[in-house]
Amino acid sequence: MRQLKNVVVVISIFIILASVFLLPIGLPEVARASGEKSKLSIHTSFDGGLSMSFIETAKPTVVKLLGGPGDNCWSLAAEIKQKSPSTLIIGRIYFSDEPTDGDAARRASEWWDRCRDVIENCPAVDYWEGYNEPPVGTVEQMRWIAQFEIARIRILADHGRKACIGSFSTGCPEIVQDGRPYDGIWREFYSAIDEANAHGGVLGLHEYSAPTMNDGFDSASGEGWLTGRYRKVYRWFLEPTGRGHTPLIITECGIDGGVIGRPNEGWKGFATKEQYFEQLKWYDGLLKQDYYVLGATIFCLEIPNWQSFDIAELMPELTRYVAGGVSTICGKVALQGRSNHAGATVTAGSVSVRTGSDGTFSIQVTPGTYEVRVTMPGYLYATKSISVSEGQTKDLGSVTLLGGDANNDNVVNIFDLTIVGAAYGTSPPSDPRADINNDNIVNIFDLVLVGGNYNKRAPSPWP
Repeated sequence: MRQLKNVVVVISIFIILASVFLLPIGLPEVARASGEKSKLSIHTSFDGGLSMSFIETAKPTVVKLLGGPGDNCWSLAAEIKQKSPSTLIIGRIYFSDEPTDGDAARRASEWWDRCRDVIENCPAVDYWEGYNEPPVGTVEQMRWIAQFEIARIRILADHGRKACIGSFSTGCPEIVQDGRPYDGIWREFYSAIDEANAHGGVLGLHEYSAPTMNDGFDSASGEGWLTGRYRKVYRWFLEPTGRGHTPLIITECGIDGGVIGRPNEGWKGFATKEQYFEQLKWYDGLLKQDYYVLGATIFCLEIPNWQSFDIAELMPELTRYVAGGVSTICGKVALQGRSNHAGATVTAGSVSVRTGSDGTFSIQVTPGTYEVRVTMPGYLYATKSISVSEGQTKDLGSVTLLGGDANNDNVVNIFDLTIVGAAYGTSPPSDPRADINNDNIVNIFDLVLVGGNYNKRAPSPWP
């Protein structure tokens, strides 16, 4: 009965306000995501000038820095962000000893004590790795590493930093037993994955093969035992347990003779640079099919004492490949009646991104024709047809999504008014759909949005 009275009162107010006014729209932060762009990048110590040149020209999705506590690479992190703001930086501080005995939380605290100065003075690094390729051959070893990573994630979070966890070596841990998928070891790491997800972290894995990058890869299943192994991990273990959204970075990849008994022998012992480049492109094609893969860093460039792996002679081709063949679609979305315009979904082809708080978005796609669509619950969607050529940046300008479509049926009408009326005056809203402007109360401002756009249908106009 109370809800019916609310509806009657609200309809009366609506008649008065229907054409009176709409709330002003704010605008001005950037939400970026890569779609068709290459996911290949470099694993570097910046022992030369090729690394920064690659970053400035190619603007890769990720880059990994490796160095000791006093090395020069950490001072360059801020310059990386300046030259390529959307590039995610992973940092690994090298120590020759990484003890895995005793109390795991205490070891994590010791790790922080050794790394603290570098990490606190290097805010440009997005994710910090812990131990490199830790032993995870048994349930007990993985349980210890999980506890270590959980403690490390929390320490980093307490200091405003995020973790890249795992860093397991190629083919590890074991995922098959008696010819069937075996989750006994991976299951021990779920708690660390959950903690990383809760604090904005990522999972890191290493993938190498030899004598070619696709040795051990099954084209029929689209998965491999060395390269492409991550797909088995996600399909067998993470996706069925609700962890399939976990962001992944392949923090080392390439050709490594160690997997066939030829340790410390990199790609130069197995392929010409042309052959290796083709294999890297094949691997990139695999990575680009999986949205949860943020990028992969090839080992290595400009890291001393790893000449057999160094990709310096590939850099002209790799730079052109990573930088080229990509177009950018950008613009701004205003959510009518709001000052925070975050959360609208912008889709072009198979690529989707979310807007930042200022409404800006940027999508990287391959050249072609697209139907760009912007959606947000409670608002009339907008759509625009465009074509982009190779290397072009297409600015679509600003579009305002009209508010008031509480039931998301692409028209603002009496059904939306009824939803707002039934929840009118409630805080928090008795029906979240009624809080069109997302200010945690259903009031006159939500009603104005419905009233001002009454009888309007999607799409919202896009100039």
